[in-house]
Amino acid sequence: MTLRKSEIQQTIGKKHLFTQGEKKDMADSLTELIKKIEDLETDKKAVADSFKKKIDGLEVEKMETAKAYRTGFEIQDVFCDLYLDMATNERVWLEHETGLVVRRDPMLPSDKQLKLEMDVQL
Repeated sequence: MTLRKSEIQQTIGKKHLFTQGEKKDMADSLTELIKKIEDLETDKKAVADSFKKKIDGLEVEKMETAKAYRTGFEIQDVFCDLYLDMATNERVWLEHETGLVVRRDPMLPSDKQLKLEMDVQL
């Protein structure tokens, strides 16, 4: 084979076979990289879970606010006294503080029962 040198010079790649020592170093490096990735994935999941909980809480609040806006009212708990209106056969709930009627319901059969007060001595 007769070779003649040209004026072109260039860096090109050539195949290099790794030694056992180089392969061991690469295996150790891979183990470390896999561990770091697993740790980061665990951290990412914890952060994602934290954000999901925050977002879910805000979603519930958003739905409740949207419902209140859409309906134009909300139900609030108020302390009431129950009165029985025998003329209309209704249970009348009056707000304890103001005396305003909060709700009227039909009487229950037990509301119409005469109550017997008994003193029991033991």
